[in-house]
Amino acid sequence: MGNKGRRTHGDGALFKRKDGYWVARIELGWDAEGNRLRWQGVSKTQAGAIQKMREARTSILMTGTVPTRSMTLAVWLERWLEEIVKPTVRPMTYQGYLQTANKHIEPNLGSITLDRLTPSHVRALHRKVEDASSLGNANMVHRVLRACLSAAEREGIVPRNVAKLVQTKSSKVTRKALTTAQARLLIAKSGADPLHSRWTAALLTGARQGEVLGLQWDRVDLEAGTMDISWQIQAMPYKHGCKGGNDKPTCGRKAAGHCPNKALDIPSGYEYEHITGAKCLVRPKSSAGLRKIPMPPMLVDALRKRRRESIATPNPYGFVWTDSAGNPVDPRDDLDAWKAALAKYDLPVLPIHSARHTTATLLMELGVDVTIIQAIMGHSQATTTQGYQHADLSMARKALDDLGSSLAQ
Repeated sequence: MGNKGRRTHGDGALFKRKDGYWVARIELGWDAEGNRLRWQGVSKTQAGAIQKMREARTSILMTGTVPTRSMTLAVWLERWLEEIVKPTVRPMTYQGYLQTANKHIEPNLGSITLDRLTPSHVRALHRKVEDASSLGNANMVHRVLRACLSAAEREGIVPRNVAKLVQTKSSKVTRKALTTAQARLLIAKSGADPLHSRWTAALLTGARQGEVLGLQWDRVDLEAGTMDISWQIQAMPYKHGCKGGNDKPTCGRKAAGHCPNKALDIPSGYEYEHITGAKCLVRPKSSAGLRKIPMPPMLVDALRKRRRESIATPNPYGFVWTDSAGNPVDPRDDLDAWKAALAKYDLPVLPIHSARHTTATLLMELGVDVTIIQAIMGHSQATTTQGYQHADLSMARKALDDLGSSLAQ
């Protein structure tokens, strides 16, 4: 009889305070420092306190903990970006997430506590971004928010990810490319252009802009007719080196790049080679990007000519294409030169990335097997990884030789 009405261990406690409020309490053990962990809910009524305890116990069963009711999305966003995203992704990927969070998510949803965040909030954000810019941008914001809340769900901070409950519309992006005739005209007409080899490399390899501009002569084998694409040039972000760091910089400059003591903001263990300023050689995003590309004779000839013509130019870093001082070509200057070349020959003025789409499109028109195209382009779709990892170099060479012959006609 003495145990009648007594709560068993783990059920928690329920009592009424002197101020008349009811308190529900559950003991959660101790943390690594030996501090007691405890959940507590307060209500004006006994029934309300019991209901809060039931919800907390359900959350404990589902996630191992209870929701953090006082944490706003803005607080979790900052913690997620710094503790989870920044140490595990590429620096520029982190910068993209940070920009999206600061520009779209935090201003619109940051003040809402995680337990009160609903699918309606997510849909409203999606509509606002889509109306202000585009569906593609809205989907990108949604992906970042979904990843943020997925991390909160994994850590037991929220019982479910409300962003996953919102269905988004697929955005169809038309990838523009030059036609065979247009690509052939650009290569034929630009023969006397100092950047003829640059455009030939873009159209005959499908390499990304950073991969082409990051190509160095010691990774080009003109005798074997191959180029090794294992690095790409990229501008890395800066961080404040002054007292206070990025949070409270004492230098008086808002942008870290303007700090007198700025330093590259690169996570520990990230593989890179510093070149000059913010420019670094970095590895491609995936192992599929590490590839050796066979060069068609047309490209080999263009690179031989490029090498002869560039002997008198300073080249301390050994890049195939440089500016007048021997530094890596700035991507913006490269884009301007590409657009100027297209305009000069009355061709559609498309982004530099369209050269990559052109290569893929022309290879498909030639009937090249999709796995060979993926091996050449360095695509990393999960569903085709196994196929292009085993693509034969001789098959890739035949495909690119056929492309070179097609454009030489």
